[in-house]
Amino acid sequence: MSQAPETVESLKRERDAYARALADSNKLVSEKVKEFSIIKRVGEAALGNPDRKRLVTEVVNIIIDETAAENCSLWLVDEMGIDLVLTAARGQEDPEPRYYEPEDRTVRRFPVGEGAAGWVAKEGESLLIENTGESERFAKSSRSSMSGQIKSLLALPLKSGGVVMGVLNLSHPDIGAFSQEHERVLTLIVQQTGLALANVRLFERISRFNEELEATVTRRTRELAYSESRYRAFHERAGDGIVVVDRQRSKIVEVNRRACELTGRSAEELRAGGLSLLFPPVDEKTLLARLAGGNGSVEGLGLSLAPQEGRERRFVEVSATTIATDVGETLHMILRDVTDRRRLEEQLARYSDGLNELVRRRTEELKMAQDELTHAARMVTIGEIASGMAHEVNNPLAVIAGYAESLAEQVPDESRIDREEIARIVGIIVSQAERCQRITRSVLDFARRQEMRIELVDLTRSLSNALLLAGHKAGEREVTLVADLAPDLPRVITDPHLLEQILLNLLNNAVDAVGAEGKVTLSARIAHGTVRVTVADNGPGVPPELREKIFAPFFTTKPMGEGTGLGLAICRQLAERLQSPLSVEEAPGGGALFVLTMPTDIAAPDTASEVP
Repeated sequence: MSQAPETVESLKRERDAYARALADSNKLVSEKVKEFSIIKRVGEAALGNPDRKRLVTEVVNIIIDETAAENCSLWLVDEMGIDLVLTAARGQEDPEPRYYEPEDRTVRRFPVGEGAAGWVAKEGESLLIENTGESERFAKSSRSSMSGQIKSLLALPLKSGGVVMGVLNLSHPDIGAFSQEHERVLTLIVQQTGLALANVRLFERISRFNEELEATVTRRTRELAYSESRYRAFHERAGDGIVVVDRQRSKIVEVNRRACELTGRSAEELRAGGLSLLFPPVDEKTLLARLAGGNGSVEGLGLSLAPQEGRERRFVEVSATTIATDVGETLHMILRDVTDRRRLEEQLARYSDGLNELVRRRTEELKMAQDELTHAARMVTIGEIASGMAHEVNNPLAVIAGYAESLAEQVPDESRIDREEIARIVGIIVSQAERCQRITRSVLDFARRQEMRIELVDLTRSLSNALLLAGHKAGEREVTLVADLAPDLPRVITDPHLLEQILLNLLNNAVDAVGAEGKVTLSARIAHGTVRVTVADNGPGVPPELREKIFAPFFTTKPMGEGTGLGLAICRQLAERLQSPLSVEEAPGGGALFVLTMPTDIAAPDTASEVP
């Protein structure tokens, strides 16, 4: 029985539906197989020893072989994250992809964010442009010389862990060459490629690290060997002895050649013992005590080496430091030979003692010579005084003689005795005799050798005594002596005899300078805690260029045979001993002005010294 026409048609439609479904299913399976094949090729490229060149060129090959892309280029972000750098590229007409080394500075690059690929790198999203002529982003940013031939574009980011590592860029000269299906399929490829690139970069970093580590180890090994050789050379050739001691075992573990020479022992002999082979017991204890008190270190400790029969005793300076290590503490010592230096120091000490004794003797001799010279100068002054003193003493003696004769005439005749007249005559005799006594006492005091005695002195009296002694010479030369002494002069602490000698020399020099009918003034005033004593004259004065020279020994402006050149030199020397500076200035009215500045607080010396 034949089937109805409707049933046949229904079966045909059902058959065709199954056939279409089977075809669609087969097509889908083919596409999945193709996708899996592409992913498999990408995975195989990343297997084994990761290699950047192998991976990127294989990816470009897969894209050209398995898609409709006319051109494919792969760009990687540089390590600084600033630029996109062309790494691999291939066109349909190219038999092999081109690979560009990342170190090649001539390779095309452009900043991330610029152009279509730069936008993908910056945003991390795919970009599908079906018609580049209608894409504002492509028209404004494309810098390729082939941009006019590109009509459609598909750019996908290569990411790993959310970080964009590069861009896969596909182009075609036809509009609409790429679709969202291409974008979907290629997304799987770039995901796989991104993971593979991450592995490659990690492997490259590990490889670079290993290479750097190996280079560092090689360099450090070479430096260590060089340092060790230098240390050994220094250790053996050092001019000082080097000794290393194990503190725990108190045993010498290392010595150099110089240490053997200093101690007179071999290295084997020293390594068999301890510090007792280096130092005598007392010095060894000194070293250990200093180490204990110096936190395990000493610097420049002078010690002697252990004596040996037949060898001269040697001395060293020890610098030592205790170093803590994993196996205990070691003591590193440097022994510097100072035997010759110590002998030289001892010899210099003997020379110094001898020199000090010689200086002491010469100082005493010089002092004696200075005293004799000063005394000689004093005697010259006394000689000058003596000539005038004869006249001064003769005058009162003549008066005494005259009045004594007058008195003698009256004594026999009792009736003519005038007691008042006799008393007056006797008073004159006594007065004139006392005057002679003052004159002779002043001369004797001036001439007498005596010890320097600092005491509280009536300054007015000392100044008056100096004027009295100078009066004889001034009278002979017809020079006027003027005293201008303040009424309130204090008592000062000084040596009155040295002070009078200074003033007498200054007054006599002034008398010589002014000549007949000249004028010499002795003044004294209190000024700023001192007493300013001056001797001024109206003579020719002292030129500025000679004001220091006149105090030099044997310098004189007097004619030959009239001066020794010692007077002012002795005056300044004595003034310094009295701590009273002596200087010369120009007098306000012309002439010379000698200034003696006497402090009022000089302390008496501990011991007296003999002065002329």
